[in-house]
Amino acid sequence: MTDTGAELSPSWDFAYLIGVIAGDGCITRAGHVYKLEISCDAAYPEISTYHDLIAMVTGLRVNVYKAKGRQCFRVVANSAELPTLLGLPPGAKSRSGFTIPEWIFEDLEYVKAFVKGLIETDGTVARVHRHAGWYSHVHFSAANPVIMAAFLRAMSILGLSFRVNGPKAYLSNTAQSEQLVADLGITKRKVYYYP
Repeated sequence: MTDTGAELSPSWDFAYLIGVIAGDGCITRAGHVYKLEISCDAAYPEISTYHDLIAMVTGLRVNVYKAKGRQCFRVVANSAELPTLLGLPPGAKSRSGFTIPEWIFEDLEYVKAFVKGLIETDGTVARVHRHAGWYSHVHFSAANPVIMAAFLRAMSILGLSFRVNGPKAYLSNTAQSEQLVADLGITKRKVYYYP
């Protein structure tokens, strides 16, 4: 296990994990320890990816649970040191003072890893066939303004401009969308076919 009492050192994997947590994760008090929980849609293969990611980054034991009555799984790790290790506060992101660590924005590879985590959890990569042609777009949703601001800041660093409409941000340029997906190594896509 990692040394206790100190935040983990910056790395690509840690930046990716921060993106995943910002999207579909939470840190809560669980008795005498804290619990990191990431929710995963059973239709996608990220369950094992996130299990291995948490174990590798934190050194903690990780468990996976099927949510009762729902098509999703919970990837869970427990430790009294979780907030310190991750440098993230426990509790609801909207009330806990949750922010994205500044070190992520100081390295282009960390920015890419962070965005990959965000898009995989709270984004959609769509490939659409319409009017005898194929088009691609990327969109991202975040009700939390801190997370949306971090996403847009990261995209600005990557040289991309998303159109924002309320809690959603869109990139509708096919070439830019395909390049972003390729650069980030995202394989989770939705395909829509309209004759």
